Amino acid sequence: MKTIAASPLHAVTPEDILQDDQNQLEINGTFYRKGTIAAFLRNAHFWCQDTVPPDQKQALTQTLQELTPALAALGVFDVFEIRDERLRALVSKVINQGTEPV
Repeated sequence: MKTIAASPLHAVTPEDILQDDQNQLEINGTFYRKGTIAAFLRNAHFWCQDTVPPDQKQALTQTLQELTPALAALGVFDVFEIRDERLRALVSKVINQGTEPV
């Protein structure tokens, strides 16, 4: 498995991050599964909708809490701002307090 430095000195392409035959990435000793960012975005999209039933909202909340530390470690929230205030509060709470249920 290829290890990627946290601070590249050149432009990074998708192929630099993960080859087609790789399913996870190691950054500074932590492993990240392919699709983590896409899964977070898809779940966040549904989580922000007011029409989501409470049981599904709870499942989405748990998954978002589990995925948030990986996105934070990858620096996603250093580059992108979450527009939805409720989602921003959830992510902030997880980052500041760990992944305990909100």
